[in-house]
Amino acid sequence: MKDYKEEPECHEETTALVNKDKKTTELKANDVACSQVKVSDEKSKVSDLIFRGGPRIIKDMLDTMVNPVSYKDKNGVFLLVNEAHARTIIGLPKEEVIGRTLLELARKFSDIPRKYIVEKRDLLEGCNEWIQIETEILNHGGTRTIEQELIVADGTTKTFILNKSALCDEKGETIGIVTVMQDITKLRKTEKILKESLSSKNELSEQIKKNEEMYKTILEKTGQMVYNCDIVADKVDWLGSVEEVTGYTPEELKSAGVNLWMNYVHPEDRYKLWINNETHMKNGRNCRLEYRFQKKNGNYACLEENVTDILDSSGGISRVIGVVKDITEQKFASQSLQESEERYRTAAEQTGQLVFDFRIETHEVEWAGAIREVTGYSPDEFKNLDESLWIEHIHPKDRTETIKNLENFFRKKARIQAEFKFRKKDGKYIYVEIRGVWLKDEKGKVYRAIGVMKDITEWKCTLEKKLKRVK
Repeated sequence: MKDYKEEPECHEETTALVNKDKKTTELKANDVACSQVKVSDEKSKVSDLIFRGGPRIIKDMLDTMVNPVSYKDKNGVFLLVNEAHARTIIGLPKEEVIGRTLLELARKFSDIPRKYIVEKRDLLEGCNEWIQIETEILNHGGTRTIEQELIVADGTTKTFILNKSALCDEKGETIGIVTVMQDITKLRKTEKILKESLSSKNELSEQIKKNEEMYKTILEKTGQMVYNCDIVADKVDWLGSVEEVTGYTPEELKSAGVNLWMNYVHPEDRYKLWINNETHMKNGRNCRLEYRFQKKNGNYACLEENVTDILDSSGGISRVIGVVKDITEQKFASQSLQESEERYRTAAEQTGQLVFDFRIETHEVEWAGAIREVTGYSPDEFKNLDESLWIEHIHPKDRTETIKNLENFFRKKARIQAEFKFRKKDGKYIYVEIRGVWLKDEKGKVYRAIGVMKDITEWKCTLEKKLKRVK
């Protein structure tokens, strides 16, 4: 059980505290009363000042206001305007405004160059609209707020909020109209700039979106894919023919990250690719890479990757952007062509033939095959023979006719066929035969001639012997 023996003592302490709080409350109440007396005194002084000064004090107070203010009676006669309204809006001294109606002032303006006060509208038409609004307020009371562009006294166009309110007497009857104007020109200009900026931003955003769609379409149609690699975050975004090239979706490759990409590279190409990446990151230069990549179905594709860097403010590489495309078909075609050329070159060498490739535009000739065996010259020596030296190697008896035949072939672009004696490096002559065809481009224009030159000395000698026997 709780012991309540000390309860009376606690009651006395509580009573003392209550009495103390009462005294404090009484002091605070006195302070508030004194404060109210001071405020009341200040109000009384202001009231006395206004009372003694009368309308002059009110006029002086209005003239200190930045906002244009005016008061008209029920007949629309200006009884009070401040300096901002008279000088800034109307452009006349107050004395010439007070005592006149809006229409009277409008007629006064019609005699001076400034005939318009409302943007692109006749002055009298604008005045009639305002009078109609004010008449409605006088009949029904209340307030009307309108926004309007006005040409002010200095000839500039400004935007105002006009607040027109009914002024009532002590009986509640409307005795006039009070108009207060707020210049919001800067606000509207700022809003316009923001709207234009937002519109430009939206247009730019829309154009960027269209460009991205177009770029995406181009990538997909050309079988290419683009990546944007964040080095720091180990994050890669993919765009384009990702699935067509790799078999993986962009989301699958994105989740794989930078380092796991290397796991898809052929083991034989992995080290070379790693070294190239390290060199690229160190030197910060654009580079071109080729490697074999294991697709999702397990097959390998030959990929070509062109890489460029995005630097941060400190000059370090923050991002790497690259374009990747499948060049498997090109590699196979190039390899097949190389193998075909190698087989043809071997066949030409084994059969004692020279292969030539003549370009019309450059007049350059490339030779391959049994050059040394047929002519005695090394491949480099034979390639360096210009046109005049080459002609000198034709036997003098055959030179004129051979040149004439070759020129005829060139002119008519007919199939090439000629036989003549050719001087070898050791000075001995051999019989050679040249056969060739002309190649045309996609427009049907002849641009190239290819063919062979072979040693027919043994065949010619055998033929001459047979002819002698017949004779």
